[in-house]
Amino acid sequence: MAIIKKPFDSYSIVHSSNNSQYEADIACFITGTVDLIGRILFFKDGTPPPPNVLLAYGPEIHFPLSRFPEVVDTLRQEKPLYLWLDTDSLVGAVGTTDKEPAGEEEG
Repeated sequence: MAIIKKPFDSYSIVHSSNNSQYEADIACFITGTVDLIGRILFFKDGTPPPPNVLLAYGPEIHFPLSRFPEVVDTLRQEKPLYLWLDTDSLVGAVGTTDKEPAGEEEG
């Protein structure tokens, strides 16, 4: 099992209109660079998103559009942030590896 783990600390969000491929795209970066380290794509609800994939620049993680608010909330509230992809199972994730105390409020 190979796990790809890419840290990021900045992102851009694009909402697509009349796009047959996806509804929203979050591009992930490291501040001070222009290199894309990964993407989070959101697909129409009601159909399964395509499998996650590892591209030349990094992982592309796919979610249904209904998960957009919670993913954006994670990006806004948590740090450090990472994209993960298991290249064998194609299970992907976005989140943080830091443990937080129970009941902690974000600043």
